[in-house]
Amino acid sequence: MRNKIRVFGVIILCITSSVYAQEGHKGSHVDGVHEMIPAVTEDGEISHYTCGMHPSVKVSVENYENGDTKCPICFMPLTAVKSSGMRSQAFDENVISKVEIKARELKLAGVQTEVVIKRQLFKEIRSVGTVAYDPQLAIAQDELVSAIRSLDKAKTGAVREIADRSQSMVDSSKRKLLLLGLSAEQIAELEKSKEVQTNLILPGEKMWIYGDIYEYELPWVKKGSYIKAKPIGFAGEEFYGEVVSINPVIDPRTRSVRFRALIENPGSKLKPEMYVDVEILSKYVDPDGQEEVIALPKSALLDTGRRRIVWVNKGNGQFEGRAVVVGPESVSHSNELLKFYPVLKGIKEGEKVVIKGNFLIDSQSQITGVVASSFGGTLEPTEQKGSMKGSPSGH
Repeated sequence: MRNKIRVFGVIILCITSSVYAQEGHKGSHVDGVHEMIPAVTEDGEISHYTCGMHPSVKVSVENYENGDTKCPICFMPLTAVKSSGMRSQAFDENVISKVEIKARELKLAGVQTEVVIKRQLFKEIRSVGTVAYDPQLAIAQDELVSAIRSLDKAKTGAVREIADRSQSMVDSSKRKLLLLGLSAEQIAELEKSKEVQTNLILPGEKMWIYGDIYEYELPWVKKGSYIKAKPIGFAGEEFYGEVVSINPVIDPRTRSVRFRALIENPGSKLKPEMYVDVEILSKYVDPDGQEEVIALPKSALLDTGRRRIVWVNKGNGQFEGRAVVVGPESVSHSNELLKFYPVLKGIKEGEKVVIKGNFLIDSQSQITGVVASSFGGTLEPTEQKGSMKGSPSGH
């Protein structure tokens, strides 16, 4: 019984494809059946002929004129593919298909679109940290301050060797602080103020937060990144600050890196060794250094595994499937926390993209074979140097 149903389904598809192939080159369409890009092209020379059901078939113009007018696989009439018409379209290297969909069908499917605009995007990284209790770092700071004072005294003396030895102690203390995670700017400030940070061991107006991020998150976390800490012991309370330094060495066991943040501590509520939930918010900057970028709503992106596709509303019920290149998933804080992808290629600012119902549009286009190139077929004449001579055996 199942075999009979399967055979019946194939027959229906072949009949649909036959009607589509016969009408497509005339610029018309059958209700509910989607047109391939080459079939709706009005200008340009014919590059080759293909099959609506089997886009991998490519028959040369010469062979077509000599009688090879049907698909060698399903024996349906072939459709013309015009070259220059495809090249004249915007984003021609990204356009993979076009669809005709009636307004009634759009309403029933609940299709929604959104205008793509430029936004400032952020990456949100979550971690677990502790309020610092770091006597080792406090002692190392005290060693540097002592070494600087000894150097100042040695410089006033007449013995050169004592001054050289004191300078060596200062340099050694600085290297130790760098390895413990202080930045060069912090060390310079300590060298200037000569004040050890007692908030590393005792509560103060500002407290240090230590946390760890994974190796793959490292490009996002930078000095100055905004940080929010939520102490487990104070439900609902939040403390704010920024990342001050990042360790220069990765932990080989956990593939993580320790960061240090300095946050405000009103009322001295934060105590050393407290656990805190940490959120780090970093700005996304595109390869050209721009902070405001074209932001694609996450719901608009369909990932086929081989490529990422977005459906663009071209108006009058027509939709265009685009292959896009995007950056890492990010968030925007304009009104509420929304997820986006920065667009690197494939979408222009101001275009309308489908954010709901895109799965329906994509599935229908796949059934009719117009995006078969996503699954190994070929639609564009430049995707394959040679052409099939009418059949898989090349006769």
